[in-house]
Amino acid sequence: MRKTLKESNKLALLIMLVSLTGMVTVSSTFAWYQIQVNANALYDGTSIGNSTKFQIGLKSDVTLSGYESYRLEKDTTNSNIYWSNGDLSSDTLKYYLLSNGYATNVLYGSTSGGYVGGSDLTLKSSPTYLLNTSNTKADKNSYAHFAFVFRVINLKDDSIITNANIYLKEFSLNGENAVYSTMRIFSSSEAFKGIINLNSINNGSNNMAGRLDLNGDGYYDYMSSANSNGNIINKEFIYGDYNNLDYSSIPSVGGTPNYNGNSFQGATYDGVYSALYTASSAQYYGTDAIIENKQVLTSVSNNKYAELGFTIYLEGWDLNFIDNISNRKFALSLSFESD
Repeated sequence: MRKTLKESNKLALLIMLVSLTGMVTVSSTFAWYQIQVNANALYDGTSIGNSTKFQIGLKSDVTLSGYESYRLEKDTTNSNIYWSNGDLSSDTLKYYLLSNGYATNVLYGSTSGGYVGGSDLTLKSSPTYLLNTSNTKADKNSYAHFAFVFRVINLKDDSIITNANIYLKEFSLNGENAVYSTMRIFSSSEAFKGIINLNSINNGSNNMAGRLDLNGDGYYDYMSSANSNGNIINKEFIYGDYNNLDYSSIPSVGGTPNYNGNSFQGATYDGVYSALYTASSAQYYGTDAIIENKQVLTSVSNNKYAELGFTIYLEGWDLNFIDNISNRKFALSLSFESD
């Protein structure tokens, strides 16, 4: 288990605990999961529950019918916002995800593709045999997405505290590394947009293209096509997002198959033109930048609440994803704080 904590010197902290826990069972391309969100208002040493309230809610693209049964109440000024009267249970979140068309209990592999922080992100499909899916939008039911809203209420006069910034205070991530190391979170608000990799202390990036052996024959996949003279030529197939692509002028001498269950490994088949390419990359933030340096994830706006999009997905271009995450599980908990 990895756990990153930041000790605070502040006299008072408002804490939002978000727990994404439960077993995640993966069969190469999908994962079973459960999510529960707990909201707690804490003060260092003394309860402040009788003076302020740190509240979490969900913003829905569709009307949530029967929301009262899930301990939600509709915002008086925005009918798309539903505030929780306590914790957001796994049943409530499943109801929200199902209503909005996202994955309720199964996550399928997807990918950010080439991504630079600070911009919006549309997830793409993971590699499919002899199909470059780098421009194919991932189905909503392949990942989980929550549009969280936060507000801090002064219970003495029911006013909204409007100068609150919200940070990720700490996390706990455990289970089997081959599956949870593929997990990414895309966080989006007016204050911050970027991919968070809780498996890395430092900022970094992943290559988003490469040669693969998806049919498992020990050789990198290749395609046959006719040139201008009608001759059939074989070229290695490059999956994903790449900046440039070229082929050597002479077909490669075949290598020896070395397939060990990892699609990222293989040999070049005899007579196939070997691909020369530069992969695009996806930049991510590590825990130092997000937690230790207290990156503001969102802030209370003039609308008197803070919005934060959280998209949770399995990165198909993580080296641990393909072929290596069958029957694995992990658990994740996140804690937010407001100043």
